[in-house]
Amino acid sequence: MSRLVASAAESELRRRVGRRLVADWQAEHGAFTVEVIAAARAKMAAADAQALSAPGRAAA
Repeated sequence: MSRLVASAAESELRRRVGRRLVADWQAEHGAFTVEVIAAARAKMAAADAQALSAPGRAAA
């Protein structure tokens, strides 16, 4: 059970740090536009598709 709690705590900490980094960046550079968010999502989807189709990838 402690591994589960530690994992949950780590995940929450990563989310908090990520949210803080985004907030700090936006405070300095301005809010992300819809276009920028869409482009980032497209890049992430393409990277996921490439990683999931990589030769030698073990099935989950």
